[in-house]
Amino acid sequence: MPTIKGKEISQQAITEALRCDTVDALLEVAEKYDIDLTREEAEVFLEEMDDIDLDHKVLAMVAGGKKW
Repeated sequence: MPTIKGKEISQQAITEALRCDTVDALLEVAEKYDIDLTREEAEVFLEEMDDIDLDHKVLAMVAGGKKW
């Protein structure tokens, strides 16, 4: 399971985070799953995700929806 700052992050949290399109939405997901995430870190995450062009099929596989 992936970790952030030593805390394990569930697949559900990752899936919800990948669906966020605003910093505030991402911070809400982080709070929901008790993930320590600053506004600056959320901004960086969203900027980096904008650079990645994944189609829905690939995104589902990455998020654990299907096996490769």
